[in-house]
Amino acid sequence: MQYFTSVAKNLRLALALISLFAGIASSNTALADFKVYSPYVEKDTLEIEARGHIVTDRNPERRSARQDKFEIGYGVTDWWSTSFFTEHEREPGETYRRSATAWENIFQLTERGKYWLDAGLYVEYASAAEKNAADTLELKLLLEKNIGKFSNTVNLIFEREIGKNSSSRDVETSYAWRTRYRWKPELEPGIEVYGGLGNLDGLKVSSANSHQAGPVVSGKFRLDSKSALLYQVGYLFGLNHNSDDGAVKWQLEYERHF
Repeated sequence: MQYFTSVAKNLRLALALISLFAGIASSNTALADFKVYSPYVEKDTLEIEARGHIVTDRNPERRSARQDKFEIGYGVTDWWSTSFFTEHEREPGETYRRSATAWENIFQLTERGKYWLDAGLYVEYASAAEKNAADTLELKLLLEKNIGKFSNTVNLIFEREIGKNSSSRDVETSYAWRTRYRWKPELEPGIEVYGGLGNLDGLKVSSANSHQAGPVVSGKFRLDSKSALLYQVGYLFGLNHNSDDGAVKWQLEYERHF
């Protein structure tokens, strides 16, 4: 009962933001962000990250689509981290270009390991690089549960267009799931699943939405007592006819504690 009381109190911000969301303006981004976020924040930690994915598909209208993100962030307190990143994309048949600049924040809502489920909130504002494209606001509810050596993380995602170029008042919903086996710090195999759920007013898993899943391998190599290099590589298979055949994903991060 104590857990629910604490989470309910800390989620007031999330609920307030989602309520605000319902009164503003959906993202129509063609490329997904294949990253699962944990709810944890590390104070006084600098993170420099590069990540991306490339689509593999038999259809030339989908093949070789690419997205990359380059990010720098810092753990300001033991419950709030903030970062900025640039997003670059290449749609099939188009040139590689910067598509957005974004400000990202993670709020840790519960003390790590204190309750049976850890919770956090992700808030992102993305400013579109193209003149006539809409800006976006994105919220993610971050949940994680450790069972033995298995870590299970789920993100519930709400995204919508905002600003003068927004063309829809819909809230697009999606999910991201990761289960990883903490074999050893340098090598943690796992599986990730991503998919769309539709508009908030018609929430349902449908074959019209894209769903992808596949194996990933991640790890962390200590460089010295205060710094480390983290990596992840994986391949995501399309699960239905509306998904790309596959996508190769990668992530490389430098972490420094102060």
